[in-house]
Amino acid sequence: MKTRIGKLIVGVVLLALVAAPRLAAAAVVVADPTGDAEPAFLAELKASLETVAAEAPAELNAELRSSAALTVAGVDLIVELAPSDGSKPIRETRTASRASALSQARAMGRAAIESLATSKLETVSASQKEVTPPAEPPKPPPPPPPPLPEKYDRRIAIWLSLFPTVVMTVGGGGLSFLSMVAGRAMGIPGMAIATIGLSLGPSLGYFWIGRTQHALVMAGVRLAALGVGITFMALYIKTFQWGDGDIEQKSNPGFLALSIIGFTAALVAAFVDAGLVGRAADRANAEWRKKNKPTVTVAPMAWSNGNGNSTFGLAVSGTF
Repeated sequence: MKTRIGKLIVGVVLLALVAAPRLAAAAVVVADPTGDAEPAFLAELKASLETVAAEAPAELNAELRSSAALTVAGVDLIVELAPSDGSKPIRETRTASRASALSQARAMGRAAIESLATSKLETVSASQKEVTPPAEPPKPPPPPPPPLPEKYDRRIAIWLSLFPTVVMTVGGGGLSFLSMVAGRAMGIPGMAIATIGLSLGPSLGYFWIGRTQHALVMAGVRLAALGVGITFMALYIKTFQWGDGDIEQKSNPGFLALSIIGFTAALVAAFVDAGLVGRAADRANAEWRKKNKPTVTVAPMAWSNGNGNSTFGLAVSGTF
Protein backbone atom coordinates (compact mmCIF):
# COMPACT_ATOMS: atom_id res chain seq x y z
CA MET A 1 0.00 0.00 0.00
CA LYS A 2 2.77 2.38 0.95
CA THR A 3 4.56 1.44 -2.22
CA ARG A 4 1.51 2.34 -4.31
CA ILE A 5 1.08 5.65 -2.49
CA GLY A 6 4.76 6.42 -2.99
CA LYS A 7 4.53 5.66 -6.70
CA LEU A 8 1.42 7.85 -6.98
CA ILE A 9 3.19 10.74 -5.29
CA VAL A 10 6.23 10.33 -7.54
CA GLY A 11 3.96 10.27 -10.62
CA VAL A 12 2.15 13.41 -9.54
CA VAL A 13 5.48 15.19 -8.93
CA LEU A 14 6.81 14.11 -12.34
CA LEU A 15 3.58 15.21 -13.99
CA ALA A 16 3.83 18.55 -12.23
CA LEU A 17 7.44 18.96 -13.36
CA VAL A 18 6.47 18.21 -16.95
CA ALA A 19 3.42 20.49 -16.93
CA ALA A 20 5.06 23.30 -14.98
CA PRO A 21 7.01 24.79 -17.92
CA ARG A 22 3.86 24.67 -20.07
CA LEU A 23 1.79 26.33 -17.36
CA ALA A 24 4.48 28.87 -16.68
CA ALA A 25 4.79 29.66 -20.35
CA ALA A 26 1.04 30.00 -20.80
CA ALA A 27 0.20 33.70 -20.80
CA VAL A 28 -3.53 33.32 -21.49
CA VAL A 29 -5.36 32.39 -18.28
CA VAL A 30 -8.93 31.11 -18.13
CA ALA A 31 -11.32 32.62 -15.63
CA ASP A 32 -14.12 30.64 -14.03
CA PRO A 33 -17.16 30.63 -16.32
CA THR A 34 -20.32 32.38 -15.18
CA GLY A 35 -23.98 31.88 -16.00
CA ASP A 36 -26.96 29.78 -14.87
CA ALA A 37 -25.80 26.55 -16.51
CA GLU A 38 -25.14 23.48 -14.38
CA PRO A 39 -21.85 23.50 -12.45
CA ALA A 40 -20.76 20.35 -14.27
CA PHE A 41 -21.26 22.02 -17.64
CA LEU A 42 -19.40 25.12 -16.46
CA ALA A 43 -16.50 22.94 -15.34
CA GLU A 44 -16.40 21.24 -18.73
CA LEU A 45 -16.53 24.66 -20.40
CA LYS A 46 -13.54 25.85 -18.40
CA ALA A 47 -11.59 22.69 -19.21
CA SER A 48 -12.33 23.14 -22.91
CA LEU A 49 -11.16 26.76 -22.86
CA GLU A 50 -8.00 25.77 -20.96
CA THR A 51 -7.01 23.51 -23.84
CA VAL A 52 -7.43 26.47 -26.18
CA ALA A 53 -5.43 28.78 -23.86
CA ALA A 54 -2.59 26.22 -23.80
CA GLU A 55 -2.30 26.62 -27.59
CA ALA A 56 -1.93 30.42 -27.41
CA PRO A 57 1.46 32.04 -28.19
CA ALA A 58 3.60 32.74 -25.16
CA GLU A 59 3.88 36.47 -25.94
CA LEU A 60 0.13 37.00 -25.47
CA ASN A 61 -1.02 38.20 -22.05
CA ALA A 62 -4.78 38.07 -21.64
CA GLU A 63 -7.65 36.57 -19.68
CA LEU A 64 -10.16 34.27 -21.34
CA ARG A 65 -13.62 34.73 -19.85
CA SER A 66 -16.81 32.86 -20.62
CA SER A 67 -20.49 32.68 -19.74
CA ALA A 68 -23.14 30.04 -20.43
CA ALA A 69 -26.91 30.44 -19.98
CA LEU A 70 -29.50 27.76 -20.71
CA THR A 71 -32.37 28.80 -22.96
CA VAL A 72 -35.16 27.08 -24.88
CA ALA A 73 -33.05 27.20 -28.07
CA GLY A 74 -29.99 25.71 -26.39
CA VAL A 75 -27.06 27.40 -24.68
CA ASP A 76 -26.20 31.11 -25.01
CA LEU A 77 -22.39 31.28 -25.03
CA ILE A 78 -20.29 34.38 -24.44
CA VAL A 79 -16.51 34.16 -24.86
CA GLU A 80 -14.40 37.24 -24.18
CA LEU A 81 -10.63 37.70 -24.39
CA ALA A 82 -9.46 40.67 -22.30
CA PRO A 83 -5.85 41.79 -23.02
CA SER A 84 -3.78 42.58 -19.95
CA ASP A 85 -2.70 45.95 -21.36
CA GLY A 86 -6.21 47.30 -20.91
CA SER A 87 -7.07 47.47 -24.61
CA LYS A 88 -10.56 46.71 -25.89
CA PRO A 89 -11.64 43.08 -25.21
CA ILE A 90 -12.51 40.73 -28.06
CA ARG A 91 -16.03 39.44 -27.43
CA GLU A 92 -18.25 36.99 -29.31
CA THR A 93 -21.75 35.66 -28.60
CA ARG A 94 -23.33 32.51 -30.04
CA THR A 95 -26.35 30.30 -29.42
CA ALA A 96 -25.51 26.58 -29.73
CA SER A 97 -27.09 23.27 -28.92
CA ARG A 98 -26.10 21.42 -25.76
CA ALA A 99 -24.16 18.85 -27.81
CA SER A 100 -22.09 21.42 -29.77
CA ALA A 101 -21.72 24.07 -27.06
CA LEU A 102 -18.23 23.04 -25.95
CA SER A 103 -16.84 22.81 -29.49
CA GLN A 104 -18.42 26.16 -30.29
CA ALA A 105 -16.80 27.67 -27.20
CA ARG A 106 -13.40 26.35 -28.23
CA ALA A 107 -13.84 27.80 -31.74
CA MET A 108 -14.79 31.14 -30.25
CA GLY A 109 -11.74 31.11 -27.97
CA ARG A 110 -9.37 30.22 -30.80
CA ALA A 111 -10.83 32.97 -33.00
CA ALA A 112 -10.36 35.55 -30.23
CA ILE A 113 -6.75 34.45 -29.61
CA GLU A 114 -5.93 34.52 -33.33
CA SER A 115 -7.44 37.99 -33.66
CA LEU A 116 -5.42 39.31 -30.72
CA ALA A 117 -2.21 37.72 -32.02
CA THR A 118 -2.74 39.22 -35.46
CA SER A 119 -3.30 42.71 -34.05
CA LYS A 120 -0.17 42.41 -31.89
CA LEU A 121 1.94 41.36 -34.88
CA GLU A 122 0.64 44.28 -36.92
CA THR A 123 1.48 46.67 -34.11
CA VAL A 124 5.01 45.29 -33.77
CA SER A 125 5.55 45.41 -37.53
CA ALA A 126 4.39 49.00 -37.69
CA SER A 127 6.75 49.99 -34.85
CA GLN A 128 9.70 48.19 -36.46
CA LYS A 129 9.31 49.79 -39.84
CA GLU A 130 12.27 51.84 -40.87
CA VAL A 131 11.75 55.55 -40.86
CA THR A 132 11.45 56.76 -44.41
CA PRO A 133 14.47 58.90 -45.19
CA PRO A 134 13.70 62.47 -46.11
CA ALA A 135 13.20 63.05 -49.76
CA GLU A 136 16.17 64.39 -51.61
CA PRO A 137 15.88 68.03 -52.56
CA PRO A 138 14.87 68.48 -56.17
CA LYS A 139 17.73 68.81 -58.55
CA PRO A 140 18.16 72.25 -60.03
CA PRO A 141 17.05 72.51 -63.62
CA PRO A 142 19.80 72.18 -66.19
CA PRO A 143 21.22 75.44 -67.42
CA PRO A 144 19.67 76.71 -70.62
CA PRO A 145 21.58 75.94 -73.79
CA PRO A 146 23.85 78.69 -75.06
CA PRO A 147 22.21 81.01 -77.57
CA LEU A 148 22.73 80.19 -81.21
CA PRO A 149 25.13 82.41 -83.09
CA GLU A 150 23.37 85.14 -85.02
CA LYS A 151 24.47 87.44 -87.80
CA TYR A 152 21.38 89.64 -87.78
CA ASP A 153 19.58 90.97 -84.72
CA ARG A 154 15.83 90.70 -85.28
CA ARG A 155 15.19 93.74 -83.07
CA ILE A 156 17.41 95.92 -85.21
CA ALA A 157 15.69 94.65 -88.36
CA ILE A 158 12.26 95.50 -86.95
CA TRP A 159 13.44 98.93 -85.81
CA LEU A 160 14.91 99.71 -89.23
CA SER A 161 11.59 98.88 -90.90
CA LEU A 162 9.03 100.28 -88.47
CA PHE A 163 10.72 103.51 -87.36
CA PRO A 164 11.09 105.23 -90.76
CA THR A 165 7.70 103.89 -91.87
CA VAL A 166 5.86 105.37 -88.89
CA VAL A 167 7.81 108.64 -88.71
CA MET A 168 7.71 109.46 -92.42
CA THR A 169 4.06 108.41 -92.87
CA VAL A 170 2.82 110.39 -89.88
CA GLY A 171 5.08 113.36 -90.66
CA GLY A 172 4.15 113.51 -94.33
CA GLY A 173 0.47 113.09 -93.60
CA GLY A 174 0.68 115.87 -90.99
CA LEU A 175 2.28 118.27 -93.45
CA SER A 176 -0.40 117.52 -96.03
CA PHE A 177 -3.15 118.09 -93.49
CA LEU A 178 -1.50 121.33 -92.33
CA SER A 179 -1.38 122.59 -95.90
CA MET A 180 -5.10 121.94 -96.27
CA VAL A 181 -6.03 123.62 -92.98
CA ALA A 182 -3.56 126.51 -92.88
CA GLY A 183 -3.42 127.07 -96.60
CA ARG A 184 0.33 126.65 -96.75
CA ALA A 185 2.05 125.19 -99.79
CA MET A 186 3.32 122.00 -98.07
CA GLY A 187 0.90 119.48 -99.52
CA ILE A 188 3.19 118.16 -102.25
CA PRO A 189 6.29 117.77 -99.96
CA GLY A 190 4.12 116.09 -97.36
CA MET A 191 2.68 113.64 -99.86
CA ALA A 192 6.19 112.90 -101.15
CA ILE A 193 7.50 112.16 -97.65
CA ALA A 194 4.53 109.90 -96.83
CA THR A 195 4.93 108.09 -100.16
CA ILE A 196 8.63 107.41 -99.51
CA GLY A 197 7.85 106.22 -95.97
CA LEU A 198 5.14 103.82 -97.05
CA SER A 199 6.97 102.43 -100.06
CA LEU A 200 10.63 102.29 -98.97
CA GLY A 201 10.42 102.42 -95.15
CA PRO A 202 9.51 98.74 -94.56
CA SER A 203 12.14 97.59 -97.06
CA LEU A 204 15.10 99.04 -95.08
CA GLY A 205 15.13 96.08 -92.66
CA TYR A 206 15.03 93.61 -95.57
CA PHE A 207 17.92 95.41 -97.26
CA TRP A 208 19.93 95.08 -94.03
CA ILE A 209 19.45 91.29 -93.74
CA GLY A 210 20.27 90.76 -97.41
CA ARG A 211 16.73 90.20 -98.74
CA THR A 212 17.17 92.69 -101.56
CA GLN A 213 14.75 91.05 -103.98
CA HIS A 214 11.96 90.97 -101.41
CA ALA A 215 12.63 94.59 -100.45
CA LEU A 216 12.45 95.83 -104.06
CA VAL A 217 9.38 93.78 -105.02
CA MET A 218 7.33 94.83 -101.99
CA ALA A 219 8.44 98.46 -102.37
CA GLY A 220 7.18 98.34 -105.97
CA VAL A 221 3.86 96.83 -104.89
CA ARG A 222 3.31 99.53 -102.27
CA LEU A 223 4.37 102.26 -104.68
CA ALA A 224 1.91 100.95 -107.25
CA ALA A 225 -0.90 100.96 -104.69
CA LEU A 226 -0.04 104.53 -103.75
CA GLY A 227 0.02 105.47 -107.44
CA VAL A 228 -3.48 104.07 -107.82
CA GLY A 229 -4.67 106.05 -104.82
CA ILE A 230 -3.07 109.30 -105.94
CA THR A 231 -4.26 108.91 -109.56
CA PHE A 232 -7.87 108.26 -108.71
CA MET A 233 -7.84 111.00 -106.08
CA ALA A 234 -6.67 113.44 -108.77
CA LEU A 235 -9.41 112.22 -111.11
CA TYR A 236 -11.95 112.60 -108.35
CA ILE A 237 -10.87 116.19 -107.68
CA LYS A 238 -11.20 116.96 -111.38
CA THR A 239 -14.88 116.12 -111.14
CA PHE A 240 -15.35 119.23 -109.00
CA GLN A 241 -16.76 122.28 -110.82
CA TRP A 242 -15.51 125.56 -109.48
CA GLY A 243 -18.08 128.37 -109.57
CA ASP A 244 -18.52 131.67 -107.80
CA GLY A 245 -17.14 130.60 -104.42
CA ASP A 246 -19.09 127.33 -104.47
CA ILE A 247 -17.98 123.85 -105.48
CA GLU A 248 -20.38 121.74 -107.41
CA GLN A 249 -19.44 118.09 -107.75
CA LYS A 250 -20.14 116.14 -110.87
CA SER A 251 -21.34 112.57 -110.46
CA ASN A 252 -18.36 110.06 -110.23
CA PRO A 253 -17.95 108.64 -106.69
CA GLY A 254 -16.15 105.53 -108.04
CA PHE A 255 -12.91 107.52 -108.30
CA LEU A 256 -13.03 108.27 -104.58
CA ALA A 257 -13.68 104.60 -103.71
CA LEU A 258 -10.74 103.39 -105.85
CA SER A 259 -8.49 106.02 -104.34
CA ILE A 260 -9.35 104.94 -100.78
CA ILE A 261 -8.75 101.29 -101.72
CA GLY A 262 -5.30 102.12 -103.12
CA PHE A 263 -4.21 104.14 -100.09
CA THR A 264 -5.54 101.48 -97.67
CA ALA A 265 -3.78 98.66 -99.51
CA ALA A 266 -0.47 100.52 -99.42
CA LEU A 267 -0.85 101.30 -95.69
CA VAL A 268 -1.74 97.73 -94.70
CA ALA A 269 1.01 96.21 -96.87
CA ALA A 270 3.59 98.59 -95.38
CA PHE A 271 2.94 97.79 -91.74
CA VAL A 272 2.41 94.03 -92.28
CA ASP A 273 5.69 93.81 -94.19
CA ALA A 274 7.51 95.79 -91.48
CA GLY A 275 6.07 93.54 -88.76
CA LEU A 276 7.26 90.35 -90.49
CA VAL A 277 10.86 91.44 -90.91
CA GLY A 278 11.75 89.75 -87.58
CA ARG A 279 10.80 86.33 -88.97
CA ALA A 280 12.82 87.06 -92.08
CA ALA A 281 15.82 87.84 -89.86
CA ASP A 282 15.42 84.48 -88.07
CA ARG A 283 15.39 82.63 -91.40
CA ALA A 284 18.44 84.55 -92.57
CA ASN A 285 20.29 83.57 -89.38
CA ALA A 286 19.34 79.90 -89.86
CA GLU A 287 20.64 79.94 -93.43
CA TRP A 288 23.81 81.68 -92.31
CA ARG A 289 24.47 79.05 -89.59
CA LYS A 290 23.86 76.24 -92.07
CA LYS A 291 26.20 77.80 -94.60
CA ASN A 292 28.96 78.40 -92.04
CA LYS A 293 28.67 75.02 -90.32
CA PRO A 294 32.12 73.58 -89.46
CA THR A 295 33.21 70.93 -91.97
CA VAL A 296 36.18 68.57 -92.11
CA THR A 297 37.36 66.96 -95.35
CA VAL A 298 39.81 64.03 -95.53
CA ALA A 299 41.30 62.96 -98.86
CA PRO A 300 44.20 60.70 -99.91
CA MET A 301 47.29 62.48 -101.21
CA ALA A 302 50.65 61.52 -102.67
CA TRP A 303 53.79 63.65 -102.49
CA SER A 304 57.54 63.19 -102.91
CA ASN A 305 60.58 64.48 -101.11
CA GLY A 306 63.57 66.18 -102.69
CA ASN A 307 65.27 62.85 -103.45
CA GLY A 308 62.50 61.62 -105.69
CA ASN A 309 60.99 59.23 -103.15
CA SER A 310 57.22 59.32 -103.15
CA THR A 311 54.89 58.55 -100.29
CA PHE A 312 51.16 58.47 -99.66
CA GLY A 313 49.04 59.91 -96.87
CA LEU A 314 45.87 61.76 -95.97
CA ALA A 315 45.21 65.45 -96.30
CA VAL A 316 42.78 67.00 -93.82
CA SER A 317 41.09 70.33 -94.42
CA GLY A 318 38.37 72.05 -92.46
CA THR A 319 36.34 75.20 -92.18
CA PHE A 320 35.33 76.70 -88.84
